[in-house]
Amino acid sequence: MTKRQQAQRPDVQGVLTGTEPSARFWAIVRPLFRGAAAPARMALLTLPALVMLTVLSLTPQERQRRRLEAVGDDTGGQEPPETRSGPRPYLDLVSTRTRLKVAAAVTLLLLAVAELSIVMAGSLGTILYGVLTLGLLIVGGRVASRRMRTLLWTLAVAPTSRLIAFGAPLDEIVPIWRLALVGLLTGIATVIAIRAADFTWADVGIVFRWRQIPFYLLVAGVGVGLGVVERSLVTTLPYPNTLDDKFLPIVTGLGIVDDLLFQGALLEAARRAIGRLAVPFVVLVVGVLHIGYLSPPLGLCAMAIAGVFGLARATSGSLVGVILAHIGLNLGLFVLGPEVGPLFGQLLRDVGVAALFAA
Repeated sequence: MTKRQQAQRPDVQGVLTGTEPSARFWAIVRPLFRGAAAPARMALLTLPALVMLTVLSLTPQERQRRRLEAVGDDTGGQEPPETRSGPRPYLDLVSTRTRLKVAAAVTLLLLAVAELSIVMAGSLGTILYGVLTLGLLIVGGRVASRRMRTLLWTLAVAPTSRLIAFGAPLDEIVPIWRLALVGLLTGIATVIAIRAADFTWADVGIVFRWRQIPFYLLVAGVGVGLGVVERSLVTTLPYPNTLDDKFLPIVTGLGIVDDLLFQGALLEAARRAIGRLAVPFVVLVVGVLHIGYLSPPLGLCAMAIAGVFGLARATSGSLVGVILAHIGLNLGLFVLGPEVGPLFGQLLRDVGVAALFAA
């Protein structure tokens, strides 16, 4: 064998022992496509590319054209004047606001189905979340209604976050850093959704007003109280058990991402779509996404917290108070809660027993 033939011959021993770069690469990648969660992992790997293609495909000229096509869509549900002859299609007889409410309700129902599937059959639920995410992105890209597109694309981040949490191959990562990575990926998806929806930072509440400082502090104090109450009612929290110097900053960052998603982008999209029902809708979305934890007290506390945060955001128009309240919530939940929570829980039980006997 000549030297040229030897140079072209593949290093079989290197492939078998994993010393070649290609062997090392496939040793890392191949486990992603094995097991019951392989379809979800494959969907997870393709989602960022699909989302970016969807966003980048809408040039400024395309966005302007769609705004012109949706004339009358942002006029409180008023339909544009009829210009064609013949009977109107059935959908034209339904107001835009009604269609938006139906779309929100159907999406909420599909989220609940996917979350219940996570509980009963984990891999099936993960696949359903992937299909739901792609469906929201595709349908949102095809509708002419700007408010409908904004609502669907913003809602797509919710199943995306669950898909990242359940489908990502993160089992070998330390739990606290796994939590940080999930929060980072969800934050990236949220920023992409804000960009796709043409929201400004002020639209999603990134604004500070000096005159609202007392309100910010009041909401922060309420957050501390909510944290203590939640710690007294919820026995098992979906967080790592270790409380070290990295835990609180990471959980705080994850809370800021949640605030930007639910009380920022989603609440703004829902406000434009369904008006006064926006806060209850966001509360229901948060509640549905907590079904998989199989803890009714945790789900009810999350819904109550989302309601308080949503009202604070709707009242002030800013996320500053909500973010401070979330920091206070973490302090009450992880710092004050272990000390005060059991005493407060015992007080609540005593009051309940007294009220029961009094009745």
